[in-house]
Amino acid sequence: MTHERRLGCLVGPIVIADGIGRFNLHDDVWDGPQGSEPVAVVEHQAKSVLLVEKLNIFMGLMEDQFHLKNACLLACGNGYPGRSFRRVLRQINDQLKVPFHVLADNDPAGYEIYFLVARGGAGRSKPNKSMAIRDASFIGLRAADILRLGIDESVQIKLNEFQVQHLYQLRKRPWLKSRPEWRREIDQSLERETKVEIEALITLGVSYLSGSYLPERLAAGEWLRM
Repeated sequence: MTHERRLGCLVGPIVIADGIGRFNLHDDVWDGPQGSEPVAVVEHQAKSVLLVEKLNIFMGLMEDQFHLKNACLLACGNGYPGRSFRRVLRQINDQLKVPFHVLADNDPAGYEIYFLVARGGAGRSKPNKSMAIRDASFIGLRAADILRLGIDESVQIKLNEFQVQHLYQLRKRPWLKSRPEWRREIDQSLERETKVEIEALITLGVSYLSGSYLPERLAAGEWLRM
């Protein structure tokens, strides 16, 4: 598996077909379509889809066989997923009809990745109906997790001025007025003045993310939504 991807990465218990051919993703990573043809799901055993913000986290989960142990389609858009890859995710989501989750850092950029996917575009006043995955949930690190999990201060990162202003801007977005749980999340981040990246969970154990955090969060169903 290379570190550079044109669109994004997919791996999991699924067989798909694009304009080039048919691909079994149980063990092999698919790095995006070669053409503009829609992606079709041929068969699958996936119970959920997990879009991961960072490639190193995606690779770690794959090495732990999280996708096979949890019947999960793992996806990664290398940070902010581009329009082409989000279109692929929407096509697959429409066909699978299983829960779709976003795993991202506890910071403004992580929140924005979720909004981008759930609303179909960044900063839009109305969702892009053709691109949005409206039932997507955010299961990335939450501000409350910092205390709940006992995450050490040594891996908490102080928010810089740009990130603080970004949070204030997020809080003012009209479509968040009816989402008190999201406003509370943003307020807690502002109050703490720190952020925590997913990598910080390694301080709780090498396989804590794949073996404890994600399975527990998926089972609990306590997710942030739009």
